[in-house]
Amino acid sequence: MSEQRARPGSGTALPPELAERLLGFLCAVAWVDRAVQPQERAWFQRLCERLGLQGARVAQLQKWLLRPPPPHQLDIDSVPLEHRRLFLTEAEKVCGADGRITPEERRLLELLRRSIAGGDG
Repeated sequence: MSEQRARPGSGTALPPELAERLLGFLCAVAWVDRAVQPQERAWFQRLCERLGLQGARVAQLQKWLLRPPPPHQLDIDSVPLEHRRLFLTEAEKVCGADGRITPEERRLLELLRRSIAGGDG
């Protein structure tokens, strides 16, 4: 397995396992309003390509776009502190991928912002 570092578009390099964690987190974010829209699915596909994830790594994520991932995927506190803002930024992008942010998505983003602000201190 290559130790190639993935880049989510912001220029921040991520090890492959953290890139997978980011996508699992974002799948859980996409389900917060109980539906993953076609635009959100297309956004995920583009992100997987940018991150260089393929094959079996992407297969599990695609399953999570059909059925919600385990709730622990939303645990921002398990993300290394230096990557939490990146996770929040990408969560904001997936929430807006379909052109609107639902009340459920808005509440989740606010909770994530508060959690990150509390962890930065």
